[in-house]
Amino acid sequence: MPVREPRAYDPNALRQQRRTTLVYSLDDIRRAMQLALNENRPCDLEMGANIVLNGAFVVHSALPSFSLSGAGRFKLFVDGNINTLFRLDAPSTFGGVSIVTKTGSVVTNAFSVAPAASPVVIDNVVVDATNGTLTNVFSATTSTATRLIVQALTCTRITNLFAAQSVSWFYSQFSDITVTSLVATPATIGTGSADAAFVSCTFSRISGFFNVNIAAASDSCIFEHVLGPGVTVSFNVNGSLSHLLLNVQGFPTVTPGNNSLVIGPFGRLSALLTPPSSVTLSTAGPTITVGNSSFLRVTHAAGSSGNVTLAAGVDGQRLTLFFVSYAGTAVYTTGVGNLMLAASPFTPTANDTMELIYDATTARWVEVSRSINA
Repeated sequence: MPVREPRAYDPNALRQQRRTTLVYSLDDIRRAMQLALNENRPCDLEMGANIVLNGAFVVHSALPSFSLSGAGRFKLFVDGNINTLFRLDAPSTFGGVSIVTKTGSVVTNAFSVAPAASPVVIDNVVVDATNGTLTNVFSATTSTATRLIVQALTCTRITNLFAAQSVSWFYSQFSDITVTSLVATPATIGTGSADAAFVSCTFSRISGFFNVNIAAASDSCIFEHVLGPGVTVSFNVNGSLSHLLLNVQGFPTVTPGNNSLVIGPFGRLSALLTPPSSVTLSTAGPTITVGNSSFLRVTHAAGSSGNVTLAAGVDGQRLTLFFVSYAGTAVYTTGVGNLMLAASPFTPTANDTMELIYDATTARWVEVSRSINA
């Protein structure tokens, strides 16, 4: 006769032998949490049926921890207009849970996390707002964020994965996430806030219909296997972004926000370059502003003269100068400024090109090749 595995919840077991408490309603959850508070023990709950959420639920900060498991069988149905479904003030885990909005229901935040909630684990969770409105899956109660571990998360018809607010997320991991939004408007992964930051965070295996807008990312952030075709990846960097691994399918537009971008040993510089742009030189001793460009159309106006210099680049950055037209007397001279050329001085003519690579060790633009096409 096969041995039957014990259930996580056994109504005949002594209380101290039970691993979880079975709940059937929102009131059951509240009562179980209060009992756990009274006994100063973790509150581990297992859903025994579909549960209707018609108001906010706060995980008390005095709890050692809180967990809710739906085992993939039961759903949390949202009924009504609710600002925040779950305010998490203690370390929390949600596993095998589906959150489904009823017709006409409006939710601003699914999970609002406080600093004391670290870590928050979201494992095999479904957020389905097909019949209602859900704006943000995650928000924070203060500017000091908690650590999030998100794995196997599916979000349907949401607006943002993260609320747009001044929050920093530290040492968080986001993997196996599918995000879709309204049919015509992609969801936003990120915050869109200039003050927000992701520090030492990893994003891997993200797919769906979305834009990535990380307003400030710094210190060892990794983005790999981002699979949204046509996705726009926008890094508006405040400070420096280092140790970046970016692997995005669909030829995204990647836009760093300023010139302080630093690519670490895992960086792929070609994925971080802005679209082609143009520059016109019209002064004595002109300097070309490079930024994060890989291709510049250069026009020498009649007022240009002296030696041309280039602003500093990023170590390993390649830059192609395409000369649209040439007037004036400005030239490119090796050893002047930060140029190291194969032959100089170089006086370009229309349709000539010159390719350079930046060496941060010597702070020089070194010529790779040139093409004389006049």
